[in-house]
Amino acid sequence: PILILSVGWALAFSVFTASAASMNLAGIALSGKTTTLPLALISITSGIYNLILTREIEYLGRYHSYLFGSMLGTVGCFICMLACFLGQQPNNNAQHSNNNTANMILFCFGAIFIGM
Repeated sequence: PILILSVGWALAFSVFTASAASMNLAGIALSGKTTTLPLALISITSGIYNLILTREIEYLGRYHSYLFGSMLGTVGCFICMLACFLGQQPNNNAQHSNNNTANMILFCFGAIFIGM
């Protein structure tokens, strides 16, 4: 059991490192000014959600709480993917900055879901 737990922790932290790098790179592509905001939102949301997590486990149980958390993370990933996809669409220059701002807001919204 200790080997399985050690591998699980190692994979969890490697995913967080890859997520931190990719969130910052996507932030650069969508908005040059607030590149680290999505990563900060993930950290803040994780901290706040950990305070609520004990009540959620009491109400849903451990198994369903993990399923609910993975569902929220998956929805967040799809929202971030949509924001990146929309950010890569060709636009005329007049609307480009407004669309990037909207896409960055959508990307940050997805980051909040990932943090949960």
